[in-house]
Amino acid sequence: MLVFYQPMLDNLAAYSAGQPLPHLFTIGFILNNRGARSFAVALLAIFSCKSEQLKAVGKIGLIPSMFGISEPIKFGIPQVMNIRMLIPLMVTPAVSVLSAYLLTIVGFMPYHNGVNIPTGFPIIFGGFLTNGWQGIIAQLIQFVLCVLIYIPFMRWQDKAALAEEGKIAQA
Repeated sequence: MLVFYQPMLDNLAAYSAGQPLPHLFTIGFILNNRGARSFAVALLAIFSCKSEQLKAVGKIGLIPSMFGISEPIKFGIPQVMNIRMLIPLMVTPAVSVLSAYLLTIVGFMPYHNGVNIPTGFPIIFGGFLTNGWQGIIAQLIQFVLCVLIYIPFMRWQDKAALAEEGKIAQA
């Protein structure tokens, strides 16, 4: 990822000088456009799952996920080392970055201005600081895409969690 820092600094220098931004792919572009995956999963867990475990994890992880802190969701669902969550865990970042790339190529979203958004910065505000109001729209689109991708996998996970809860209740 270090290779993407110099283009970010080049964009920041060009932005400060009022010149056109030379690079599309910067570390900020990639990190800021990975999508609101954990937030999408937390909302799905709260509102669409029947399993008490998944609902509890969603409630615990909702606020941290707004700030890009995904560990309560990743390890609480669990997403890590879980074959049911492997596909969306790998696909959603790529789809999110691809959607931002397409929005930039068609001219809707400007290039990333080079501002380095710190870890833990709220999702929508980061989009605004780096790409203006178009960044907010892009992140909302990415959120919807993440929800759509995760829906079938969360249903699958919910069925497994309900079966496990049923086994525990019978014992």
